[in-house]
This record gives sequence, C-alpha cells and structure tokens, in this order.
Amino acid sequence: MITPAYAPTATERVLPRMALDFTTGSLDARVTVTRALNTATRVNSSGLIATINADLPRFDYVPATLACKGLLIEEARTNLALYSTQFNDASWTKVESTVSANASNGPDGTLSADKFIPSTNNVSNHLIRTNLVAPAGNNAWSVFVAPAGYSWVRLLGVKGDGTSYSAYFNVTTGVVGTVGASTTATIEGPFANGFYRCTIASTVSSAIPLAQNQFIYGASADNTATFAGDGTSGYHLWGAQLEAGAFATSYIPTTTTSLTRNADVVSMTGTNFSSWYNASEGAVFVQIFRGDATGSSRGAWRIDSGATNNGMDYRPYGSNNTVNISGASQVDIYPGGGVANSVVKNVFGYKVNNFAAATNGGAVATDTLGNLPTVNQMVIGGLSSATGQILCGHVQKMSYWPQRLTDAEIRAFSK
Repeated sequence: MITPAYAPTATERVLPRMALDFTTGSLDARVTVTRALNTATRVNSSGLIATINADLPRFDYVPATLACKGLLIEEARTNLALYSTQFNDASWTKVESTVSANASNGPDGTLSADKFIPSTNNVSNHLIRTNLVAPAGNNAWSVFVAPAGYSWVRLLGVKGDGTSYSAYFNVTTGVVGTVGASTTATIEGPFANGFYRCTIASTVSSAIPLAQNQFIYGASADNTATFAGDGTSGYHLWGAQLEAGAFATSYIPTTTTSLTRNADVVSMTGTNFSSWYNASEGAVFVQIFRGDATGSSRGAWRIDSGATNNGMDYRPYGSNNTVNISGASQVDIYPGGGVANSVVKNVFGYKVNNFAAATNGGAVATDTLGNLPTVNQMVIGGLSSATGQILCGHVQKMSYWPQRLTDAEIRAFSK
C-alpha cells in the first residue's frame, strides 16, 4: 500500500503550531522566566507600580487604561540614588526649599510621596539635590513628579568634569519643554495619582566614573527658574533614579544603598522548544511594544544553540533579521524595525537558500543564499542575557509555523 503524501490545506497553512499571547497577563507553561532578587517593579493590573518577586514574569499595564502592554523584558540596571522616595532625608540637600515627608499617595498607591515646596524668595535656585558618583559612560536621571500647585519642573545633572544635561517638564500636561545641550529628555505617564516620570539622559559620555550633582529645580514656566514661591505650593516627588545607560528603565526602589535589578531571561528549552520547532523550514512572528532603548544588537527573539554566534533572530533596533553559523553570517536582511514607543510586528521565514522577512506590512526583504544553524532553544526578548542585547521593551505576541510561509503570507501576517 502506498501512503499518499500529506499536503496541508490552505487553512492549515496559516494556523501556527505555537502561539504565545503575553497581553493576557498569563505565562504559557512552556516559557521559563529567571531574574534574581526581589528588586524589579512593573505597573500591575490595578495601575500601580509594584515590586515583583524573583523569577516571576513582569506583565506590565498602562496605568490610565489598565491594558496589558505585554511581558516587560529588561537588562540589568542599578539605581545609584539613595533614599529614592525619601527626599526629606539628609542625603538630599535643600536650597531655598523645604520637603514635607509622606504628603500624598505615590504612583504605588501608598502614602509615600514627599512634597517639595519652594521658598517665598525671588531666586533661581529653589532646588533639592543629591551627590553621587556616576559610572563611566552615559547615564539617565529620572524622577516621578506630580503637580502640587506648580506645573513646571526642571531636572539637571552636573558631571564632575563640568558637563551638564537638563530639561524642563510640564507635569500637568505631560510635555517636555526646553531641553539643554547634550541631553535627551522624555516624559511618561500619567501614572496613578497624577504622576509623570521625567527623564533626562546625557549624550556625552565619560571614560571614567565621575562625581555628580543631581538636581530637581522648581520653575514657574518653561525655561524660567527665577520666581518667588507662595510657601505652600510645590510638587509631589517619588522614585528618583540614576542609572548607567542612555535611557531609563523601570524603577528600582532604594533606601540606604544602591540596588540592582537583574536581567529578565525568558526562554523555551528542551521539549518545550523541540515539540514545535522544524529544523528544515519555518516562520516566526513577533509583536512587541518597542521602547526608546538604543543599541542595534537588542533582540526581540533568538533561536540558537546557546551560543550567541550560532542562530537566527530579529533585532528591531537594528531593523534586521540575521542568521549565523559558528560566527559566519548566512543572512542579514533589513525589513525594518518600527519606531520608538510603538507596536512593531515582524515575520521571518526560513529555509535553506530561501529567507524572507517583513515588518509592519512593509516590503518583503529576501535572501536566496544561506544555510540553517543547528539549534535547541528560543530566547524571548533578547539575543542573550548580556547587557546591550536585551530588548528593554515589551513582548506582546509570538507565533510559529513549521513551514516557510510565502512572501505574500509573510507580509500579510506582519500587518
């Protein structure tokens, strides 16, 4: 008896063998998450910033709508700012201002936000500051601020070599005002209880660690620091953070010492991987919410053998899909990577000498020459656990087909 060859129907062709949806706020049992220590935070399903224990997934929610943004995956970072919610502490120097402890509920929903009140003197230095030693390279300085009578606030960092970075923020409307030289500035929110996260990042790095002053200034308008306070109006402050890097990551609470949040490592290994993977051909779909991270080597996913030089992946910040075998490049195509703070969808199809990819419904990029690596796992939200290779964003959905989809299908599924 001759068994007829199996050919999938049109419907079966477009049904993925593996599908993950992280926007449901639940983790598929085949996915493993590791992250040491209980120092990581996320916005929970109630819209509040909350600490989450080690080795648990960080499903992150939009505070205003409570929509799930997906699985938050970040590299390791350290918050160097001490007493990050205790601005009344002596480590914070007050100039032409006072601080009232625990004056309002913070974005975590507890009575933990302090009130910064400028003096009634008509001066330009209503401020509080903390003195730190920042690591070599770029760094980001961020604070959660809510209006308590005044809308405009200024953040300033002055490095030990005399260079500075600064910006003004309106914490009522959520807009960035005047931005100083050598600075990138962002504002995020609103978070619970009317807080916005204001961030400045230096674009001029240093080769050695430098002593720094990190300032929070009162302001009466954009680019206007000189004013006389009324003695009662001010700002509610919470969650100060100074970290090495060209952008801010999720908040890391501190008290007497700096604290580190370890990297999120998310993977599918063993039969949890081999049960759906086809070594000869296939297609991978990923949908992410891309943050404002920098670095072309950050990956949304990677299928490999455990070695960073042997596998295939998608790198949204570099706008490319790659395949390499023992360090030898097989495929490097550029379908696009989307833009910061937006949803990005990418589909990558593979078969020996037959590769294609598309992003957000754009043109299909192809390569007709290349072999396939021998692999045994998938890393989600990164190429590896190394700093500079982790997504630093949200993975929302992933799907896998055990056949190389057609170019038309690849483009359609990327829309």
